[in-house]
Amino acid sequence: MNNDNRSESPLLTYVLLVSLLLSCGSFGVFMLQQAPILNAQVVQDRRVITEFRTALEPRYDWFVSSLQVYAQRNPDFKPVLAKYGLLTGTLEQRVGLPSPSK
Repeated sequence: MNNDNRSESPLLTYVLLVSLLLSCGSFGVFMLQQAPILNAQVVQDRRVITEFRTALEPRYDWFVSSLQVYAQRNPDFKPVLAKYGLLTGTLEQRVGLPSPSK
């Protein structure tokens, strides 16, 4: 019975080795196919960030500054702004983002 296990051992080793190589190769091919998709998503995300910084961020800052002026006139509203961290600072400081390099 021991001889049977020893004779199957090299065959089992080769089968495992081949299956491991096929699995690694398949994963490598999959990752190569994903690279262009990820690059396209990065380009699209950069476009969205640029649009936000140029078009939407000034509107957001105007809205928050309007809320801050309202809170100065109506002190009852200050706890609401404090709850969301909108009492002071710029957008980058409130959210923790690095400021844009211009």
